[in-house]
Amino acid sequence: MALLEDRERGILNEVTALNGRFNSGRPSASEIVAEANRLAVAYGDLARSREASGASDYAIQRQIATMAFAWLARAGALYSADPTVAQALMQTYSVMGSFFSGARVYAPGPVLAWSGANRIARALVLNPETGGRFENELKRYGLAWAAATYVAGGVPPPEPETSALPFFGDPPESAAEGPLPLPTIDESTLSPVEKPLLEEVRRRFPITAKHVLEARLALEQLAQRLQQQNLKLNNQDAAAALMMRGFLEDAAGLVRAGQLQRALEALTRADYQRASLKNVTGQ
Repeated sequence: MALLEDRERGILNEVTALNGRFNSGRPSASEIVAEANRLAVAYGDLARSREASGASDYAIQRQIATMAFAWLARAGALYSADPTVAQALMQTYSVMGSFFSGARVYAPGPVLAWSGANRIARALVLNPETGGRFENELKRYGLAWAAATYVAGGVPPPEPETSALPFFGDPPESAAEGPLPLPTIDESTLSPVEKPLLEEVRRRFPITAKHVLEARLALEQLAQRLQQQNLKLNNQDAAAALMMRGFLEDAAGLVRAGQLQRALEALTRADYQRASLKNVTGQ
């Protein structure tokens, strides 16, 4: 057990140092990829050490997890639009998701890891540079996210999946009190080509946000009724609900960033997920 504790303390020191590097300047994309790979290897080592010894210092592992998720959030805020970096971050989230799903050492771990992997997968499918790849990852991590959410005791959560993290960048807005509002954008910064896109976003966003909220509330009511009968939602429906809201929040973030074409694609994706739930929500 002493060897495992030494390894855990070494990983804690390493991930603490990774976070510290953000304080001395912006890491390059290649540095982020290398560091994401190191973090994935570290969690692979932890998994193998756990299997070999059957023992672990959960307090240290919780500290590692907090620092690891903080680093991933910061790295994603800087570079999730870069397909190469995004793939590395998604893979690290996936390794961590497998680790936390197999060991209940950090209660939020499975949800945070699989939601993070799905969030990156959404960014990749919305990125025109990826050529339509990552649809399989989008589905796989959506299902894993939904399964982890159930194990953690929830149906589609009322707060964004990043609410348990220190957030770096523009925080997602909550739809808890009503439809997600359309972020404001300065029209003076738009080109003549972009202005029609903004008008389309303004037309579609409130409609989609309203429909997403109605579908989410209907699904939560259904989940409550099923729970009274000791039943649960189908995992595919739960995944669709999570991704429905995720794509809507992606659209809001893309509007804030002025990426209106991608915002429209995110709205289309959100509405597609909502439509897949019509047979259970009626919305």
